[in-house]
Amino acid sequence: PGTWRPHFGEMGFPGMHGRHFGDHCGGFPFEGIDLSDEQIEKIMELRQESFARLAHARIDMGDLRRRLMKELGAEKIDRSKISDLTQQIKDQRSILTDLMVEKLTAHAEILTAEQRKSIRMKVMKRRLGIEAEPDEHDDERDDE
Repeated sequence: PGTWRPHFGEMGFPGMHGRHFGDHCGGFPFEGIDLSDEQIEKIMELRQESFARLAHARIDMGDLRRRLMKELGAEKIDRSKISDLTQQIKDQRSILTDLMVEKLTAHAEILTAEQRKSIRMKVMKRRLGIEAEPDEHDDERDDE
């Protein structure tokens, strides 16, 4: 039940199957976590800094995938071009993974050990279906 959302992997990586968590950009699920004003400011600063790098890397990945599909649909298949594009996609995926892990690590460094444990438990509960993910429109329905 509920609205379909694109799924991200357990680390918030797009394109991986499983449950997503966070802000669809690979962040932590901060709802219900008691953050200090300083932590909130640092997290917002981090998101602003990392957004452009992640967005550009995702755009580059999409471009490579489109180029690969074009080659696969060409009248004459050029295995050399396909192989080259496949390697570029692997390299770009590695770059995206590094950026995502860098962002997750930076988020973790802002949080206390107790906050990290709380988030970890929340993610595990969601994966087990113990705790349902909040519908992004719940707040709007309450106002009606």
